[in-house]
Amino acid sequence: MPSKLLESCLTLADTVEHQAGVLGLVRNGDAELVRLCHEFRRSCREIAGNRGIERITLAFTGPKNSGKTCLLSQFVRAEGVRKRLRVGYARAEATEKTTWVGPEPPADLRPEYEAHIHCSENEMEAIGFPYTLVDVPGLNEADEGRAKAARRALDNALIKVFVVAQREMEDKAVFQYLSRADGSLILPVINFVREEPSSGDVEGFRERLRTFVPHAEVMSPVLIPDLGLSGDGDDSRAVSSSPEMAVSLRKAIGEAAGFSRMGDVPRSQLLQTLRRFQEEVSALVTAQLPASRRALDALREFERSLPRETLGHLLEPESVFRAGVRQRLRTVFLQRTPYAFFPWRLVLVLANLLHGALERVPLALMGSVPSFVSSAFAAARNLRDARRFSQGVQGGIRDYVESAVKEKITPGMRDLEFALNRELGTEAESSAGRSEELEVTVTGLENLQARSSGIFQRAVETWAPSRPAAILYGLCGFLIFWGFFAWPVYGLYLDFFQAVRDTIAGGEGVSGNFPAAPFGMLGTSLLLALLPMGFFMLVTLSVLVRPGRVTECVDEIRREHDEAVAELVQSGLLTVKVEQPRLDACMYLINLPSERIDG
Repeated sequence: MPSKLLESCLTLADTVEHQAGVLGLVRNGDAELVRLCHEFRRSCREIAGNRGIERITLAFTGPKNSGKTCLLSQFVRAEGVRKRLRVGYARAEATEKTTWVGPEPPADLRPEYEAHIHCSENEMEAIGFPYTLVDVPGLNEADEGRAKAARRALDNALIKVFVVAQREMEDKAVFQYLSRADGSLILPVINFVREEPSSGDVEGFRERLRTFVPHAEVMSPVLIPDLGLSGDGDDSRAVSSSPEMAVSLRKAIGEAAGFSRMGDVPRSQLLQTLRRFQEEVSALVTAQLPASRRALDALREFERSLPRETLGHLLEPESVFRAGVRQRLRTVFLQRTPYAFFPWRLVLVLANLLHGALERVPLALMGSVPSFVSSAFAAARNLRDARRFSQGVQGGIRDYVESAVKEKITPGMRDLEFALNRELGTEAESSAGRSEELEVTVTGLENLQARSSGIFQRAVETWAPSRPAAILYGLCGFLIFWGFFAWPVYGLYLDFFQAVRDTIAGGEGVSGNFPAAPFGMLGTSLLLALLPMGFFMLVTLSVLVRPGRVTECVDEIRREHDEAVAELVQSGLLTVKVEQPRLDACMYLINLPSERIDG
């Protein structure tokens, strides 16, 4: 017997009751949900244990007046047992109780709705395996107790003999008697056959059965002729007790049981009972909480968009990101500039540091205190933005993602809480308390960080000034600076060598002419050389790292980042899961049909 599956089913019933308690559905002992769980446990135990009967159970079911009991009697040899069966078509003679026929009664027999007729194994026809017969009355019984007993018997029976009259073959309403038969073995019997139907009609009837119970094993129908054609009364419709017909029916059941590998049938029936339970719980919760269901659907739809909505905006804030990209473009430009271009490369470092205040540097050098202060503040701001951007690129975005998700999903959570409290009649708890219970789990963030880092590096390498451009502009700046500064240095060296020659030649007073206030001259020359080179650098940076170029680089990074997020989300490598007890309970119960269990 499928003990592992049975254990999983019982655990599922316990979980459903627990989640219903978390949600508040059973705070007053909600009878409907508790009843469903109780019935599910009972059905599972009875299917797995066959209600204590160590024989295969054959249930005869179908519409009233279809000849079920008369067919069942063909499996009984004892005349005394046959007489106790209620064979007939008048209402007073029809089967009312679910009747068990066999050596032992089922466990938990309810005498008011069920009956047991003792019949030893020797008094029953041999069909190749030990069995117990069940005569099931019509499931359209007005008495709820009798209908429930009939459903229990059908749940328990491994083989269902579905008996219909030929005139009812086209009536889809007769299939209601198999509403709980999915997953078992079904042997259709077409009774009272006056004109043998075509093979197409018979096969069509079988296919309609398969459509109605897709997980059941439907055998080829057995045709039972009506041998009482001459009569006009109800009694004339009784099926013949022809030995040939009885043997044919018993043979069909014996072959069906052997073909179906009966050990697999209980597992299949358990699975279908599980499926019905899941659907019934979901339908019940949805019916009791319609507004909550709508709020939950809206919340889950928003949750599915959270990875793209949240992770797609990790490059914010815009100002910090643009500053970081601009800084990286300038850094690459600096790295591609040869060290030999002094002091062009040194001034380029200062220009990167003082971005946004370069136009105030000349004024600061000429003694403007406001320009000096604003330049210092710009340098501090650029350093801060670069540090923040570096931290975002290197990591530390998990906290940001989790806090952003909580912030975005909180309004939807409030709507769900309001709907639940209104429909359950519970008092609303504080939103702060609910927010504390909200947990956000992000998986696969490392994959996104690795992809984003690669995307950023490729985009920066693509949009940064090329090495030839860095060499060309660096050479121009180098020549501009030394074109101004080389002449005073050259003249200073000429005076130096002249003083050395005069000293060696023994000239008097000549050495006193060197140095003759060189620092003022060099300082003035340095300023005169730096100014044109600085203006050329402003033009160079404005051209090579212009705002449009930064924008194009930012757009490319964002586009590829969004594509990477979409790809990772679609492949399941990047997920954002939001957990909160009542949210999880509501989601679990409503989506129970899709829940997978072990076994």
